[in-house]
Amino acid sequence: PRELFQQLLSEPPIPLNQAVKGLQFPAPLEAAVMRGLARNPADRQPTVTAFAADVTTALTDQPQAGGRGLLGALKQIVTRKH
Repeated sequence: PRELFQQLLSEPPIPLNQAVKGLQFPAPLEAAVMRGLARNPADRQPTVTAFAADVTTALTDQPQAGGRGLLGALKQIVTRKH
């Protein structure tokens, strides 16, 4: 736990497309998430609502794939049990 906390304080977050091998996310979604994780508060979205709007825009601007769309695929990934 101590090492993890030190890592959170000293190292930049891992970009989405590097976090899990084999998963690829659209650049706008990765940009919205990385902005939300910025170390400097002035670089982040000003509110949770603004963060949610950025993520929603990134997801809804993507073409539909397999009838469920990117949002459906992301929900499936997030709710999948490991």
